Amino acid sequence: MQKQLSRPKEWLFRIIAILFGLVIVFAGLEIVMRFLPVSDAYAALPVNARNPLMRYPPHSTHQYSSGWNFALAQKKWANNDGYYSDYDYVQTTKPLMAVIGDSFIEAEQIPNKDTVQARLQAGLNNIGRVYGFGIQGAPLSQYLVFAEHARQAYQSDSMVFTIISNDFDQSLMKYGGEFLRGMYMFSDTSDQARLEMIDYAGSERSGIRGLLKHSALLRYLYANAGLNPKQVQAWFSAAEATAPPVHFGGIEPGFSEEKLADSQRAVELFFQHLPEKTGLTPDKILFVVDGIREVRTEAQWQEAEQSYFGRMRNYFMQAARQRGYELVDLHPVFQQAQQAGQTVDFIPKDWHWNSLGHMLVADAIRQTRVYQQTFNR
Repeated sequence: MQKQLSRPKEWLFRIIAILFGLVIVFAGLEIVMRFLPVSDAYAALPVNARNPLMRYPPHSTHQYSSGWNFALAQKKWANNDGYYSDYDYVQTTKPLMAVIGDSFIEAEQIPNKDTVQARLQAGLNNIGRVYGFGIQGAPLSQYLVFAEHARQAYQSDSMVFTIISNDFDQSLMKYGGEFLRGMYMFSDTSDQARLEMIDYAGSERSGIRGLLKHSALLRYLYANAGLNPKQVQAWFSAAEATAPPVHFGGIEPGFSEEKLADSQRAVELFFQHLPEKTGLTPDKILFVVDGIREVRTEAQWQEAEQSYFGRMRNYFMQAARQRGYELVDLHPVFQQAQQAGQTVDFIPKDWHWNSLGHMLVADAIRQTRVYQQTFNR
């Protein structure tokens, strides 16, 4: 009788011991992770009516790394305006070129000093300013908001827009509204389309994002190890595929005619709003269009040309030239470097430009009329 009464207590003690052991293990792992370069991808400030522009807390430091083994680890510094830069943005009479983009300008994977904007700034010997405005995920529609900020806050004399493969469809609330919170997108494809934004709660939000802010272990599991719904779904999709998916511009090549038409309409809306948001004439604006860096053979190029990014690249470049804007096509720039045995990105680990890629882009910008007129070079 006495033994039967002690069994529940015995099991209770066992459960408590197991739970206590798990707490010790998780606490130990948490401590270890705090000394490792765990990615912190959830540090942006809230975006709402009171704070309408996505950025990081001013004068803050952020850690980036990729994958379970902390590849491409970088410590990134955000300046007084909340954008990754080793120097503050100030109002002076020196000529200013604003470089606007998404994660390619944010450039988490490389040191701040190696970015396009920092390289251009370093080459000016303090006679002018080059400020970068970029946040991961930003599409064409968000570029308009960055441009307006650069004009109003710093009176920019010229602007450079970097154009990437996912800039087009995600400019529409129809495609980007589900996951681009805090970004401005076009409400629809009509001529009266408005720039609208879904509030972003930032890293202070409750739930999983709030936990991710405070726990290095959870951030590692979610961001580095990929134990999140989006990545898990991608794993299952890859396992079911009969062949590795082809990517051009870092995205799958397939598209529907509806998506293509919507994307082209997003381009037209972008150009429609561009003069008002920038306050600049076409001769003071430069577009830098990413190349299809996965292409290595002529057969691949023919396939890439008919992919979603290939079609949209050509559509955007034609639209820009017809309106009198200067444009740099990075495809031949990168292709020449790759044929010489150089590596311009982190493919297949990551589709962003590496330090050499940023250097080549900066060199290409220096050769343009917009750059030379801005700084009298």
